[in-house]
Amino acid sequence: MSVHAFGPIESIDFFGRSIHIAISPVRSGSGLKIKNVEALAYGLPQLTTKVGAAGLEDAAPAGLRIEGSSEAWHTMLKKWLNDAQNAIVTGEAGREYAQTYFSERAASVERDAFLRDARKGESDP
Repeated sequence: MSVHAFGPIESIDFFGRSIHIAISPVRSGSGLKIKNVEALAYGLPQLTTKVGAAGLEDAAPAGLRIEGSSEAWHTMLKKWLNDAQNAIVTGEAGREYAQTYFSERAASVERDAFLRDARKGESDP
């Protein structure tokens, strides 16, 4: 593996299939970071911060790693670069997490349950 800097890209699909590790060094902000959900969905081992993992904490440590110091980042990236199988296992766990909680099927289950509950409320006297 090697490190490449990308400029503007034509599609997230091309990008997601072209990289081996996703890093998200987010230091501020709030809410769910969609780029991190996308990385999980592509099965990429992901390294992020506590802020970057907001809303995805349950995916750690199997499907993504949350680290706070530059030393911990260096150690984790070095581990993944030197042990591709460890990176692959992390990426696969992340993909499973994304499919469970963020897939179209998962959204449909939530929507259908909401609609069933709403219909029950309409028929109550």
